[in-house]
Amino acid sequence: MREGHASRTAEHNALFRALESALPESRRLFKDPLARAFLTWPFAVVTWLAVVPGLRELVPWFIDNRWPGVRSSVVARTRLIDDAIAASLGERTEQLVILGARCASPRRCG
Repeated sequence: MREGHASRTAEHNALFRALESALPESRRLFKDPLARAFLTWPFAVVTWLAVVPGLRELVPWFIDNRWPGVRSSVVARTRLIDDAIAASLGERTEQLVILGARCASPRRCG
């Protein structure tokens, strides 16, 4: 991880969440209105391309062919976690934010 920057893994997860959120409501598994805000260039450009007719299907296809299973597992895991949290908290919770933490000592954290 570069000092002062998000990890690539975190940014890829935000990208996959943003792509899912851009789908029509009838097709998406969740909506994450903040995912796009965490993206840097060129990941933000990918989300812009994903809403252009003709490219809308090409972007996920390219990702899925380049890295099979990664995008779909992030999307499925997100929905699973969202459902589990919603079930445990009940309907009184409108939003929950889970923040990741950075290890202070890379040697200790691998």
